[in-house]
Amino acid sequence: MNEMEKIARENHRNGNNCSASLAMAFAEKLGVTPEEAKKIVPAPRSIDGKCGGYLSVVAMLEKLRVDKTGEYEFKKRVR
Repeated sequence: MNEMEKIARENHRNGNNCSASLAMAFAEKLGVTPEEAKKIVPAPRSIDGKCGGYLSVVAMLEKLRVDKTGEYEFKKRVR
C-alpha cells in the first residue's frame, strides 16, 4: 500500500466519503488544502449514479487540466 492510499483510507475511516477521501489525499498535488480539495469533488452517486472514486478522479484531472480521454484516443490511433 502506498502513502496516498494510506492517506485516502484514513480519510475514509474518519468519516469522509470516498470521493472526498481521494481528493484530500491528493490535495498537495492539486495545490490546495485538504478542506479545499473536498469542495472540488462531487459527492458519490451525485452525477448519473457514478461511483465516488470515478467522480473524484475526473474532477481532479479537470482541476489539473488533464484530458485523459483525448490522450487515450491519440494512443489508440497511433497503435
